[in-house]
Amino acid sequence: MPVVGADVTLGYVVRTVCSYWEWDYTKTEVAPATSRHQFLQSLRDGMEWWVQLGPLSSDPNGTFAIRGLRWRLAAQPPACSF
Repeated sequence: MPVVGADVTLGYVVRTVCSYWEWDYTKTEVAPATSRHQFLQSLRDGMEWWVQLGPLSSDPNGTFAIRGLRWRLAAQPPACSF
């Protein structure tokens, strides 16, 4: 499953490389959750207004927690294929 992609320059060739994950849901529990968070500093330029938002909460019934999920990242990620 491709999760994160990035364009990488190899000499004069640009290719998209993905991270491939294997997720094992065999012993997984999923439950509704609530998120309460606040941005205390800007993560990068142009995000200063996120700090000004103050405390935030997740969308009701829009957040969930996963417990017991096992995952593994591919050792040598190949080029992306969708």
